[in-house]
Amino acid sequence: YKKIDTSDIESYRDQYRGGKDEEEDIMDFYSRYNGKVSRIIDYIPYSEESDLQRFVELIDSLVEAKKLEKMSEYTKSRKDLLKRAKQRPQNVKPEPKEVSSNEKHKFAGADNALVLAIEARNQQREQQMDSFFDSLAAKYAPKKRQKNNKSNATKAIQKTPKSKRNQP
Repeated sequence: YKKIDTSDIESYRDQYRGGKDEEEDIMDFYSRYNGKVSRIIDYIPYSEESDLQRFVELIDSLVEAKKLEKMSEYTKSRKDLLKRAKQRPQNVKPEPKEVSSNEKHKFAGADNALVLAIEARNQQREQQMDSFFDSLAAKYAPKKRQKNNKSNATKAIQKTPKSKRNQP
């Protein structure tokens, strides 16, 4: 496999947005959540607040074309999406930040740093699990009994008063 770089991601994003895959993902999201589409941005890759109007129009056209069933939850969440879309200007997109050669070198060791972070987190989880199991063992494990030289029968006799021992 070839190494993926930012130009590969950008070309896939350009191909995905407005394409058949995005339409299928929107249809899947709509069906899976019974028309409640208020969290659609979290589900659809490369989506932004500025895409909400486009998503609503696409879902409306799919419902009209009978590709999707009209659901009552959609009419409720549709209003929320349109309100959110109007709050943000449509064509304003942040300019992508160009990565300088110094920053590229800085990110070259990011793979190693990521591995170290994952290993540190795994060690931390292992310590947490050990302490968890220790606390469970302390709470639920049977307590060790202290051995006494006297048997239970001897203890019972010693606890009863002498006046009751002699009576038949």
